[in-house]
Amino acid sequence: LYACLSEDAFFDYVMEGKSGVKMPRGDKDQIMRYPIRDVSCEIQRKVIGGFAEVEKECARQRKTIVDAEEKIKLLINSMGDKSSDKWMKGDLQDFMVEVVGGNVKVAAGAIKSTGSVPVVTQEAGPTIAGYVDGVEPITDLPLIVFGDHTCTFKYVDFPFVRGADGTQLLKFDTKTIDAKFMCLYLRECEIPNANSYKRHMKYLKTLRVVIPALPDQKKIVAKVEKLEKEIAAANAVLAAASERKSAILNKYLK
Repeated sequence: LYACLSEDAFFDYVMEGKSGVKMPRGDKDQIMRYPIRDVSCEIQRKVIGGFAEVEKECARQRKTIVDAEEKIKLLINSMGDKSSDKWMKGDLQDFMVEVVGGNVKVAAGAIKSTGSVPVVTQEAGPTIAGYVDGVEPITDLPLIVFGDHTCTFKYVDFPFVRGADGTQLLKFDTKTIDAKFMCLYLRECEIPNANSYKRHMKYLKTLRVVIPALPDQKKIVAKVEKLEKEIAAANAVLAAASERKSAILNKYLK
């Protein structure tokens, strides 16, 4: 069987217990010496073919994600004639307004996997890092959470509490600025010393921005959200790939 199956398929076969014997996780050499029952070449080809179809679909979905992300970048970086009088220009701090509330910060050790209030930190990755209970959330929304050390930008439109270290809150006048547009825009901006571990809020405040009027901002956001749905759908397919492979093994290697 190992001669015909890919190494990943072989490990799936063994670790799923299809050999009929419960086997604890061990090192690679131990697993490679583990005896498994004989399987006909016809069944082997069906398993390999099934796995190949899953991988082809995954490759298509990865391309969808790459293409959609590139389109988002182009939407932000090719917005039009920035010399137009209709465009708003100035330092970022000129467009910012004060955030009402938001003084509470949660230490990393207090963040749990479940709870009533989402926690947003400066770390790269998912917007929600975890949850807490019994803490008054920030409700002056929408906001952008800026990672002072990491230079990450997270658009937040739900009540939350922020992590303890390096989380800065950016609030804009909704009459002139769409917060999600600004988040997308800032992600494409070059922040001085972004790769160094220091505080960057002072650089961000004086960052020169040139942005279109609010109606055009909203049009761009609508296009981006459509692309984000494509990315989410593609990621869902990728996340289900392991289950699809397990289903193939269950079907043919009972």
